[in-house]
Amino acid sequence: MLSHSPTVCRTSSGSSTVSDETAKGIRRRGLYQTVLATLLATVFTHSAPTQAGEGTSGLRPNVEFTTIRDLVPRTRTVIFDVAEDEDLPAVSDIGLSGGQQESESVGLPPRLMPPGPDLPPSPEFQPIPSPEPGVWHEPQMYTVDPYAEEVSLPFLACDDEMSPLERFHYFNQTNGDVGIGHERVMFATMAIEPSQPSNNVRLAYASSFGLQTPDRAEYLWAKIGGSGPKFAETNVDYQDFRFTMEAGQGRFSFITEVPMRVLSSEINGQSSGLGNISLTPKVVLVDGQRWQISQVFRTALATGSAFAGSSNGHLALEPGLLMRYRWSCSTYLHSQFKYWIPLASTANFSGYVGTYGAGISHVWYETDSFAILPILEIMGYSVNGGQTTLPVYAGNTVLPAGKLASASTNFANILPGVRFVLGPEGDLGICEIGISGGFCTSNTGWYQQQVGVELKWSY
Repeated sequence: MLSHSPTVCRTSSGSSTVSDETAKGIRRRGLYQTVLATLLATVFTHSAPTQAGEGTSGLRPNVEFTTIRDLVPRTRTVIFDVAEDEDLPAVSDIGLSGGQQESESVGLPPRLMPPGPDLPPSPEFQPIPSPEPGVWHEPQMYTVDPYAEEVSLPFLACDDEMSPLERFHYFNQTNGDVGIGHERVMFATMAIEPSQPSNNVRLAYASSFGLQTPDRAEYLWAKIGGSGPKFAETNVDYQDFRFTMEAGQGRFSFITEVPMRVLSSEINGQSSGLGNISLTPKVVLVDGQRWQISQVFRTALATGSAFAGSSNGHLALEPGLLMRYRWSCSTYLHSQFKYWIPLASTANFSGYVGTYGAGISHVWYETDSFAILPILEIMGYSVNGGQTTLPVYAGNTVLPAGKLASASTNFANILPGVRFVLGPEGDLGICEIGISGGFCTSNTGWYQQQVGVELKWSY
């Protein structure tokens, strides 16, 4: 407990600035009142004429002190420069004589003793000397928090002076807080379209193997022997290259997709060409704390070559719903439901395809500039109606026409994968690399095995 003994401040001339009555009043005050009263008694401790031999007509503060929070452990001394041309109170008006004044505090505990002129400044208080004596400058009060944690990162003088690898190393440190993975885990899926609209550009490559019925319901190919390739097919391997651009944020975005396909067929040989360009608006219907539901309406244009097999050769509509559930801050569940509707297709041959999917994404590792997000997606397909062309063998020869069979079937694709987030964000946004591979549960699917890679820039 602090003792409240009488406090007297005396100048070099011997005059007292605090009386006994004032000291008695100080005893009745608490800690903060004592500090404030002591500050008033000791604030003017030094004064000096502007030039040798000149009188003292006013005082000007040369050093500022900090807030009252920093005045609790100690009281700072304020130095004044004297200027004749300033309209400030004279020394005699405040009980001090000309020249330098010395103060003396008696009876205060050591931790409340104001520092003398020979003591170094405390680390919480950094004085700012005036650049020119006799010129008034606006006070600049600031503090240095003694309890602030020191940051181990080096000082970043200029971001432009660092190479991309140096910037990656600088930000690739953990500090106990969430990193960049928590910002991107809700966008991690590859086969399932994310429900959140965003600005991004994607370059995707997928290599698929073992397509046995390519014209099933005219989903991938047009009817074999009709507007599609000439001969019934036994096996097709193909590679898809897709350029996708999504523009928008908040509750709406618009997606444009331009595909190209390269095919290697056992019977019809090799071919390549432009696929069907699609346009898709995305609108958020429900945006809650955990649930987000969005509507999409995809329109596929007949821009590819049906005869080469890179397109089905007709217009198609695909409305759908995208859903997302936040299981935790680092884990999200995803799902989608779409229904593919062909228009101006081959009568009695094309069918309808329902697509449904479920997936999960999780933050496995993250820093401020790097994250690893494992994902698992299951895509199901239900083909309703339509027909497909099956190969007919005559010995070891496949007959050109083949035979027609029902296209209705159900199958699922299981696609595990991982997404790498590479930060920090630059002029082109945040770069991501997604890798996935999977297989189909039936030989009636769009492939038997698939491997895919996706580059994504989100800005």
